[in-house]
Amino acid sequence: MNISWEELTTIASSDLDVLAHLTAARFPDRDQEARRLAQLDALNGAMSSLSRSLAALGRHSLSECRGSHSRWDVTEDTRAFYNALCSYAALVRTVANEYRELLAQPAPSVNASPRRRNLSIL
Repeated sequence: MNISWEELTTIASSDLDVLAHLTAARFPDRDQEARRLAQLDALNGAMSSLSRSLAALGRHSLSECRGSHSRWDVTEDTRAFYNALCSYAALVRTVANEYRELLAQPAPSVNASPRRRNLSIL
């Protein structure tokens, strides 16, 4: 079965909402909390890869379109960005699907911390 690029790269807003709630959630069960942290670490790693690949593609594309004959291969940069996007999108969908129903239930086993501002970055 062939999967279209739209299916590989699509991230729904509702998936990101689930991840935002998951980020704030804390599970009293140690195993479940360890799994949550591992999944969020994987997502953050994939997000960092996506960010780096997009930044490289942007820098190299700007340079090339302005006439610079550089050593960069924008085609390779495009492939790297696409691969990073596919990896990130797949993780987003997988994790969101796993936690969507759990976080939607008002269960006492899931505690979301109240929204706080990190004033150290202001």
